[in-house]
Amino acid sequence: MHAISRKLLTRSVFDGSNAVYKMCSNQPSSSEAHHKVASNFREEFVLPKSCDFRIWFPMHMAVQFKKMEGKMRSVDLVIEVHDARIPITGRNPLFFEQLYAVRPHILVMNKMDLIDLTKYKGPVEEYYRRNGIEKIIWTDCKRRLNYALKDLCGTMVDILQETPRFNRSVKTEYQAMVVGIPNVGKSSLINSLRGATLGHKHAAVQEGARPGVTVRVQNRVRILDKPPTYVLDTPGVLTPHQKSGEDAMKLALCDLILESTTNLQYVADYLLYWLNRTGDFSYLELCRFEGGPCDDINKVLLKICQTQNLRSRCMIAGNSCEMTATGHLVFDEFGQPFIVTREQDKQKRLTGLDALKSHILAVRTVSNTLRTSLGPRGLDKLMVSPDGEVTITNDGATIMDKMDVQHHVAKLMVELSKSQDAEIGDGTTGVVVLAGALLEEAERLLDRGIHPLKIADGFDLACKKALATLEKIADPFPVEDRERLIETAETSLGSKIVNRSIRHFAEIAVDAVLSVADISTKDVNFELIKVDGKVGGKLEDSIFVKGIVIDKTMSHPQMPKEIKDAKIAILTCPFEPPKPKTKHKLDITSAEDFAALRQYERETFETMIKQVKDTGASLVLCQWGFDDEANHLLHHYELPAVRWVGGPEIELLAIATNGRIVPRFAELTPEKLGKAGVVKEIVFGTARDRMLSIQECPNNRAVTIFIRGGNKMIIEEAKRSLHDAMCVIRNLVKDNRIVYGGGAAETACALVVARAASKIHGVEQYAFRAFADALEQIPMALAENSGLAPIEALSSLKAEQLAKANPRLGIDCLFKGTNDMKTQKVIETLLSKKEQISLATQVVRMILKIDDVRVPDDENGGM
Repeated sequence: MHAISRKLLTRSVFDGSNAVYKMCSNQPSSSEAHHKVASNFREEFVLPKSCDFRIWFPMHMAVQFKKMEGKMRSVDLVIEVHDARIPITGRNPLFFEQLYAVRPHILVMNKMDLIDLTKYKGPVEEYYRRNGIEKIIWTDCKRRLNYALKDLCGTMVDILQETPRFNRSVKTEYQAMVVGIPNVGKSSLINSLRGATLGHKHAAVQEGARPGVTVRVQNRVRILDKPPTYVLDTPGVLTPHQKSGEDAMKLALCDLILESTTNLQYVADYLLYWLNRTGDFSYLELCRFEGGPCDDINKVLLKICQTQNLRSRCMIAGNSCEMTATGHLVFDEFGQPFIVTREQDKQKRLTGLDALKSHILAVRTVSNTLRTSLGPRGLDKLMVSPDGEVTITNDGATIMDKMDVQHHVAKLMVELSKSQDAEIGDGTTGVVVLAGALLEEAERLLDRGIHPLKIADGFDLACKKALATLEKIADPFPVEDRERLIETAETSLGSKIVNRSIRHFAEIAVDAVLSVADISTKDVNFELIKVDGKVGGKLEDSIFVKGIVIDKTMSHPQMPKEIKDAKIAILTCPFEPPKPKTKHKLDITSAEDFAALRQYERETFETMIKQVKDTGASLVLCQWGFDDEANHLLHHYELPAVRWVGGPEIELLAIATNGRIVPRFAELTPEKLGKAGVVKEIVFGTARDRMLSIQECPNNRAVTIFIRGGNKMIIEEAKRSLHDAMCVIRNLVKDNRIVYGGGAAETACALVVARAASKIHGVEQYAFRAFADALEQIPMALAENSGLAPIEALSSLKAEQLAKANPRLGIDCLFKGTNDMKTQKVIETLLSKKEQISLATQVVRMILKIDDVRVPDDENGGM
């Protein structure tokens, strides 16, 4: 039945409330006899109670939707993409309630090639016009129609330039977010826009012909040069609880829900009900159904089995068929691009050992790229984005994120590094190197004829043994000892660009984390740490401020540069006369009219200033700007002010000063003022660049790290380095146990796992030895990157660990004369090391269980 739906959807629109359908007078033409028969069919579609359609909301949707909400601080425009086949049904109300209720938005109806546009475009636009949406953009990203894309670009530019900015930044660039339910063509729209406006043919974001290809909020993509505009690709998010079974069937019928979560027999039954209800009986010819319209899905599926030679595979007995099996066969034969029996010459396919070796080769290639960046002597990578942006880094997660990876299994390594970064924040390089080493050892076992499942099971058992060893060799760590925390942070920073100022940055990382940490509950709130930077000066000039530093100055050069015991009014309302909410035009025909208008503006400004001063405020921080007239009056009435303060800074300032954000002047009261001991402008360099520092605040948990550097790339890499160091300290707050670095922990685990292999009877012992050999690749990589002979260094290390029974011995990468990592103070958190081994093993086991790869040709790719 799903195959029929693909052909019939070009003539049918599945709407949510039938409002569109009722406005369309033209019905599909059929014989009177067919309509007479269909008039006795069901008038309402009812799902069985056993069908629970409310579970179609994967957990990643909830997680990523929260991230989308967090990104709204820097978003100027929201673009909602929806499927033109269901112009009303399925639109997620959460988008309106929490994303673009306070942001301008554009509604894009994609896949317009799948409907009869001449019939349905007018009624759909009329429906939305009555509901407050004046313009809908119709697109077909599969064919990438230039006129539709240019219409969308023009609408975006008009809205961005005419609407007041929500992203209060000194940057002149704009940022939009593309949202929608799954598989409506969000990623395709971004690639199409980028190709139409910038001429880039290379896809910036991944597309797919199924829901769920994009599973997390992606990096921003540039789509316009004038004005500079970026878009964020986001995962599809469904309504958490569908209230209508009929709506759920429409989503499933349009491939907006994963097939694995649906019951295909109910979807097929709904399609049959819809076709009969709308008078579209063309399914009779497609299915060669000679008995006229039918309302019994059992008979229709049985007829499909007979006409498509599927009967022998679906029959149970006599003239009956098993519904689910038939539905799946029909779906596989006609619906999805996952087809084996038809157009096989256009498909790429790898099976068995060839597939496994292809996966291993791809992972080893990625792993070898990162291997040279491991350790304090690791090298940096220069990454160039499709837009020409250059990044120099040795951070594993950043390298993987910027790397253009095409192989499907190699992309798992990207996700592996991101998972380590999200959970732990450090060890992102080591986890990929370990995964590559495990697969390299697995390939040797495969060549010896050992079954992949035996290898995977053996790796799992060896992993458990290694984790138990880590628990035994771990030492408790005094979290209250600041000096020891600094030593731990120095280990993380040793391989970074800031290593020449390692002590200084380690102190900054420790002080920042301890400022926002609650030791009793083991909670660390990174959102209270603002990390900012400014080009100029040296890395050593970076500072930690218990307060907030913002890249702003007083709005008037003659306003005071320092205010003590400041009472701060935090405003998110514009400091200007009120404007009509609709488009308007003001005609000035005489000098008297102009003078009256100017007098009105001056009186309005004076009233606003008086309202602020009456509360006792001595400083105004405004998210909006104000013109020269208002600025002059603020200076005249001795009320210092700062304009264009960004949204994130406004929130942090409110937290730090215990103030309230005021959205309207009428709501401003003395109780809502924030307080700070000192507010002053700080000056940098010979160019006299100025920034504003708010210190001695009531709430010292909001802090700022301000980084200086020779160029933007150095500052960005310093930020990433500090993030890793702060994550290490956070992990110690959560679990205060440590192991020792330099490959010491991996070597100790490898020795234990190798000893355990001799006690195991069966093929798994080979997997144990392979697991031990893979763990040894970490100290070997450290030795190799430090210019040592890797095999000789590893042999010496293993012998010394066995002889002294000391799991703290590692590779002396910095040539300090001792390989005792406790003496060298090379420390790693137990949490990080366990996570590296666990995640690497899980991904390797998953890859070893893949024995078949089927990739559709490019023509079958969708949105």
